[in-house]
Parts: sequence; structure tokens; C-alpha cells
Amino acid sequence: MARTLDLLPLDLLDAIRAARHPAPAGDSAAAWNRGMTGMWAFFERLLDSSTLSPHGICLLWEPELIWLHVLSDAVIAVSYFSIPVALSIFVSKRRDVDFGFIFWAFAVFIMACGFTHVLSIVTLWVPVYGIEGSSRR
Repeated sequence: MARTLDLLPLDLLDAIRAARHPAPAGDSAAAWNRGMTGMWAFFERLLDSSTLSPHGICLLWEPELIWLHVLSDAVIAVSYFSIPVALSIFVSKRRDVDFGFIFWAFAVFIMACGFTHVLSIVTLWVPVYGIEGSSRR
């Protein structure tokens, strides 16, 4: 019976071995630059949507399905955006509320949740999945 690593392509096997036993970094500045280059390359790949298709293709561009997704995400986003408005009115009118900053922090969090639904609407036509996925985490 063959070992699992023997079944992998050689370039992938070399990459796995290099990750397990990295070459020593001589100069710390050069190592830092390599790390920054890798980080920027990661973000470029994350934000590159040139090879991706918009979500509408999955819905076969059926107008009923597109509008169902748009309207449902829009209603959810408006609902999320109304909660921080109510919280801000409550905290600003009531001076006896202790820990008001927690209400404001919660309002910001809920606004971010609503923003994810706005991005879901955008990805129906524009494949910005990296931004959408980053906003959900």
C-alpha cells in the first residue's frame, strides 16, 4: 500500500516539505520583506475577482430568484440598521443607563451584520466574494 505523500504531485510534495522545513532566513529585513510580499500576495488573491462569476449565475439570472434574494437581503439589512437607530435614541435619551458604551458597541456590531446583507446583494452582480467573506468573519 502506497503512502499518502507518495501519491501527491512532486511540486506539491516539495511545497509541503518546504513548509515543514523552511530554509533559514539570513537577514531579518529580507525575511520581513518576504513575509510582507507574501501577505500582499494573499490580499491580492483575496480581492481579485477576475476569475470569479457573480452569484446571479448560480440563480440562472432568473428575475424571480434574483429579486427574491435582493428583497429578502434588503429587508434583513434594513431591519439590522433600524436596531442601532433605536439603541442610539434609547441611550441618548436615558441618562441613567449604566455602561452606555456597551450599547454603542452593540450598535456598531449590528450595523456590521447589516452590511453583510448589503454585500450579499452586491455579489449578485459583482463577484467580490473576498470582501463579502471578510466582512462575515
